[in-house]
Amino acid sequence: MKERGRRKISRHNFKEGDIVEGRVTRIKPYGAFVRLDEKKKIDGLIYISNIADKYVKDITNYINEGDQIRVKIINIEKDGKIALSFKYKSYIPNDTNKIIKKTAIENFYLQTNYYIYDFDESDKKDILANLTKNQNQFFSTKEIKSFLSRQEKQISYLSSIGYSVDNFVMTNDYRMVVGLGGANVLETNLMLHHIYGIPYIPGSSLKGLTRAWAVEKLREELDVKSYEKIESLLGEEKIDVKTLDEYQMNQFEKYRWIFGTKSQSGNAVFFDAYPEGRINIDIDIMTPHFKEYYQEMETTKKVNNPPDDTQSPVPIPFLVLDNQMFRFSVAVKCKECAGKRDNSCEYLNLTVNLLKEALRNLGVGAKTMVGYGYFE
Repeated sequence: MKERGRRKISRHNFKEGDIVEGRVTRIKPYGAFVRLDEKKKIDGLIYISNIADKYVKDITNYINEGDQIRVKIINIEKDGKIALSFKYKSYIPNDTNKIIKKTAIENFYLQTNYYIYDFDESDKKDILANLTKNQNQFFSTKEIKSFLSRQEKQISYLSSIGYSVDNFVMTNDYRMVVGLGGANVLETNLMLHHIYGIPYIPGSSLKGLTRAWAVEKLREELDVKSYEKIESLLGEEKIDVKTLDEYQMNQFEKYRWIFGTKSQSGNAVFFDAYPEGRINIDIDIMTPHFKEYYQEMETTKKVNNPPDDTQSPVPIPFLVLDNQMFRFSVAVKCKECAGKRDNSCEYLNLTVNLLKEALRNLGVGAKTMVGYGYFE
């Protein structure tokens, strides 16, 4: 005799968070039933509130009976009932997704810049936490050393054709993030080598940073308030400033020789900086408090939603490098000091010292105003 009032619990291997395929079997005013397993006749329910990110009046505007759809399992109750969400959207073809879910991705760049496993917005923090927890599987100290040795060979080659070269190691004394605003599937970004997947600081960024510090030094020496004026003088083909004495003019010429002018390339080469030793990636969170206000200012330049306490903060997780050691390398083309690696070249010393001072005093990357990116 069957016991009434008790629901048979279906046995299945589904888990909360799974992305699954199913067939829409019934549509009711409150939601849509989806057959997840034809053999075991296991169904899940998409409540109307989980159909889309906006108000849904008619479910058939989105899905219909018989449709094959992909959904996310958001809850499994003790009695076996499965709640689904159609807000999840897949950006990957089904056949491709089946293959990559069985394949380990060993490149940290692919994992963070083209996160090829499907996810929705609520997964970001968990994804980043999982990546940082398992970061050791992506970064081998032996491989990093091998990569750095290849860069050293490139530098040695420049030394053999007339460049003076030097390298040094500095450590970020707090946290650092380069490329935060770059395009990324996870919204925020961290600059990673597109082949080897390791974090780095682009040489172009280091050159710009060093030049900015040179401008600051010249402003102080000449007692000039305008940054743009010094910037312009550095880029001009010829300087005609009668107020400069011989020493000041000499400094200008040295900096122009290093960084180049509008018509002449510079003689200093700034290499990409790579981690020395173990890579330390962590998670930080920024919390914009007035999202509506900032979005309006960016898009319409009008304020319909002034910043006030009614706007909820939106935490945004992002990856950072924590107390990371980097190797910096510089080369200058100097006829008088060709091939020297004994730090006797005046222009090489000037370039290296400017870079070190810039790293200590200006910092590199995003969020320097809150202490990010400074080195010691």
